[in-house]
Formats: sequence, C-alpha cells, structure tokens
Amino acid sequence: MAIVPLNMIPACSECNGYKGTRLPSSRNDSFIHPYFDDFRTTQWLAAEVREDDPLPRYFVQSYSGAGESDIPRLKAQFAALRLGFLYARLAGGALTEYRGNLIRNLSGGSRFNARRLWLEFGAKGLERDYGINHWRAVALRAWAASDWFIEEGYATEMNSNWVLQLARRGKVS
Repeated sequence: MAIVPLNMIPACSECNGYKGTRLPSSRNDSFIHPYFDDFRTTQWLAAEVREDDPLPRYFVQSYSGAGESDIPRLKAQFAALRLGFLYARLAGGALTEYRGNLIRNLSGGSRFNARRLWLEFGAKGLERDYGINHWRAVALRAWAASDWFIEEGYATEMNSNWVLQLARRGKVS
C-alpha cells in the first residue's frame, strides 16, 4: 500500500507521528484526503480568544451544507493529530511576531480600529493565498473579533499553561 497514490499523502513529521498506523473504524473517523475531499471553500476551522489569554483556542465548527460525515471526520482528524495544540503553539509564535508592530505602530486608544483593520487585512491576504482554514488566518480573525484583544490583549503576555496541562493529560484537540 505504500506506493499506491491514494495512500501517499503529505504530512509533517509531527502529524505523521500522531497518525502512526491508525486505521479508521468507520467513515466518521477517517481522515480528510487532501486530494479528494475539498474543504477549501468551507470554513470549518474556528478559534476564540478569551479575556485572560491572547492565545487562540481552535475548534471545528459546523457549517451549512455539511455532509453527514464531514463534521465527525474533521473533528476526528483534529483530535487525532492534536491540531488545536499545534495551531495554538504556532499562533503563539505568530503573535510574538505581530506584537511588536501592534505595540510600536498601532498602540493607543485612537488606534483601536486601526488594529482591527490591520488584523482583518492580514487574514484576508492569508485566506487568499492559503485558504480560509489556514491556522494563521483563523488566528487573525479571532484576534480581530475580540474587543479585549484589540483594546489590551495584544500587549498581554500569553498564558500557555492550559496548553501544557492538556498536553500532559493527552486531551489536546
């Protein structure tokens, strides 16, 4: 099966390790196939920002027109590959990159809308180039949607303890 084109799917080493030799027990827990399952125009990945931590929490959201097994499959893959944890880690790095610009060039009460527009503009560019479910575009959208983040959260230190605690318990999704 290793040389069958249907079985040759690119994956980062971390995701490949989490997947291992896992085989689905039903259609609802089979992985999304990047060549045959087209989720590029349907926003299924979402994130939220809580008022105590600027690090987004990612999750799979339902959407209209989803097939019977689409959401269960997306959730199964999201959990098995620990994508919530991976994306949160990556978003932490992205926020570190963005924080300097947000503080230096877009700080101050009068810049509230400028910060939101800057984040939304960044998300639109990423969505155009990489798709609406790209982790960074989703993070920018979550930050832009959070009044707390726009007001003060962008300058707040990240509290990644929740990620570490979940990772230790193996409950990161």
